[in-house]
Amino acid sequence: MSFKKIFVGLAASALLVASGTASAQKTQFVSVLTGGQSGVYYPVGVAIAQNLADNIDNLRATAQVTKMRGKPRLLGRG
Repeated sequence: MSFKKIFVGLAASALLVASGTASAQKTQFVSVLTGGQSGVYYPVGVAIAQNLADNIDNLRATAQVTKMRGKPRLLGRG
């Protein structure tokens, strides 16, 4: 699976989760899963989380370090 497909899939998933919170008054929390802090996915995850938090009201998004190796297939299955 290419980096672009993973990135687009994660971004779309995060936006779908966040879009359901637009009318809610309560703050919603979203974790953007990334790879290790020294890897490629961490800065991308931080950027996605920051973009979501900046542009969606009542949303707090954070990047969370995970062992992402092999996990994109699980994310695709739901």
